[in-house]
Amino acid sequence: MKILTGLFEQMVIRRNAAGVSEQPFTGECSGRGEVKVSVCGADGGKIAGLAGKVCGRASAGRFSGVLEGLKAGGPYRIRLCRQ
Repeated sequence: MKILTGLFEQMVIRRNAAGVSEQPFTGECSGRGEVKVSVCGADGGKIAGLAGKVCGRASAGRFSGVLEGLKAGGPYRIRLCRQ
């Protein structure tokens, strides 16, 4: 998977009025299926509700999704995978 838009190293993720993320992203990949996210905090611990959460879809060599529900704070390590 290669992220093309929406997420990159050292970025500040935008938040909605409730103070949680609604960050869209797109990219290229092989295959198709669900895109899942895993988020860890600075201590390496997984963030509740964001470990293996479906956040998008992949098809025809491309994927897209939205990282939703990440509270203000950080730094975070965000990993995407296709299932």
